[in-house]
Amino acid sequence: MTFVEDRAAFFTDFAVAVTVGGVSGVGIFDKQYASFDLANGNRPALTVMSSAFPSVIEGSAVTVTGETATYTVAGSPQPDGTGMTVLMLEKV
Repeated sequence: MTFVEDRAAFFTDFAVAVTVGGVSGVGIFDKQYASFDLANGNRPALTVMSSAFPSVIEGSAVTVTGETATYTVAGSPQPDGTGMTVLMLEKV
């Protein structure tokens, strides 16, 4: 028997509306994402369903509902192999 997890459930309680590269959807916004590699430090990050934002690239514009700042994707998207992708962000 194959176990299939409903990844959308992760977004039920914590997601906010976002627009990434002109595509609207939802994501989990973390203002102070703590990266384990020291190069990224504590920068904002956005976790999204990979299938919802398949063509996001470095430099894509990002808006997050409830945030006054606008962001861009800093570096390559980081798929985690489970159907989710972490986007490291920087303020514009």
